[in-house]
Amino acid sequence: MVEAHLRRVLDRVENVSLMVLGDADPLPHLTIPDSFVICYVSGGRFDDHALLLELCYQLSRASGSEHQSLTNNFNENLRLFRTAIKAFAASRRPVALVLDGLEHFAHTRAKQSLLYNLFELVQDLEPGSLAILCLSPLLDVYDLLEKRIRSRFSHSKIVLRDDSDSCSSLDTYS
Repeated sequence: MVEAHLRRVLDRVENVSLMVLGDADPLPHLTIPDSFVICYVSGGRFDDHALLLELCYQLSRASGSEHQSLTNNFNENLRLFRTAIKAFAASRRPVALVLDGLEHFAHTRAKQSLLYNLFELVQDLEPGSLAILCLSPLLDVYDLLEKRIRSRFSHSKIVLRDDSDSCSSLDTYS
């Protein structure tokens, strides 16, 4: 199921945002193609600024370049992050952001600002640049998001069932 959404990015049809919900450990269910540059962060471990710095660091390592001169300015670091994603997209290597523990991102207003900016990138960047995979064991995590963030989310959800290896796809529209 996840692979079908990622294929749309690889085919340069669109950028995607996707929630994978319901399983205490959804990572074994994710198969991300090697053509993606993968950045993984856990929402429970960092504040917004530290999360953004970690994402920039991971992109810098993936590109093999020196760590860019990151600052204490959130907006400047977000600009550097956007530039790095564009560079990967230009070389036909889209970025997959895996945001583990989406419920932690949603519990504070500050982290909702980071989510807002990340989902804004999904809409602003050229198709085929970015996939955001949001992981949470909470089936109702979508309701924790601010309205402005929900409006930028693609409304694609995959619900994993704990009682089997199968998963079911739920597409909802507002």
